[in-house]
Amino acid sequence: MFQNKIILIAILIGLAVRVNGVSGQATNFSIASEHHIVNIAIDKKEARVVQIAADMLASDILNVSGKKPEISSVIKEMGIVAGTIGESRLIDQFISNKNLDVSQVKGKWETYSLQVIANPDNKQGKILLIAGSDRRATAFGLLEISRMIGVSPWEWWADVIPEEKENLTIAVENRIYGSPSVKYRGIFLNDEDWGLQRWAALNYEPETGDIGPKTYAKVFELLLRLRANTIWPAMHSCTKPFYFYPENKQVADDYAIVVGTSHCEPMLCNINAEWDSDKMGEWRYDSNSEASSICLNPEQRKAPVLKVFTPWVCVENMIRR
Repeated sequence: MFQNKIILIAILIGLAVRVNGVSGQATNFSIASEHHIVNIAIDKKEARVVQIAADMLASDILNVSGKKPEISSVIKEMGIVAGTIGESRLIDQFISNKNLDVSQVKGKWETYSLQVIANPDNKQGKILLIAGSDRRATAFGLLEISRMIGVSPWEWWADVIPEEKENLTIAVENRIYGSPSVKYRGIFLNDEDWGLQRWAALNYEPETGDIGPKTYAKVFELLLRLRANTIWPAMHSCTKPFYFYPENKQVADDYAIVVGTSHCEPMLCNINAEWDSDKMGEWRYDSNSEASSICLNPEQRKAPVLKVFTPWVCVENMIRR
């Protein structure tokens, strides 16, 4: 299968996560055995990215153990319960019942905790609690379990096949994974002409013949597994601008990915593809503000997705003529 994919050339920025409050004592938690498979419980109202991460974890457990967990909003005897503080009825219930202390998690940026407790309703069972300060944090917490069972973040892109284990048990320390030292970090898809664009167009996404929502979804999966949160999209002339496909911005929001803009995309305008110098004149706001404003807030960019603007640069060698 490797030959049908590519090796993604990327810049990964500051993916380290601070770890605080380690208990020093690990608790064994059974994920799967010959007669058992864990349940994953998330609130029905959780953000889409949490649902996606739960699905990814369930598939990872299947690939390792041969058994796939059920995902529901019901807490079972032995289960993983994940939720965003203030958004998840399940997690908020543990907090209100004094079974979970989130004082060092609540209100923080991309911070989550892992903790194993006795099941309050069945002392013979155990609950692995994942409490996130925001939607991305909860997703990161779920995918931390994937790491713990031996699944590489590169399992799809680089065909890293995890070791199979019929009896799958992890040692969990009660700990808090604090806010990353770099707030916005991720991948810039640059020089895609020779690799990603051609591979996507001919192999993975022939329906668009381009890097479109299907390809971006797999890139965003990688970002979540790497605890990253930002994409600087492909922007060479061989690729249609990110906002050309309406589905791209929806997929970005589903995966809680911030959309950045590179040196060729000032103010969300891809000047390789969306700016015609012959018809629109020079790309510079100081002398051509009326035409340049066309790219500032076009209708197609309106979406519930976080964006990072690259400021206008009026330096001679940065102007597209």
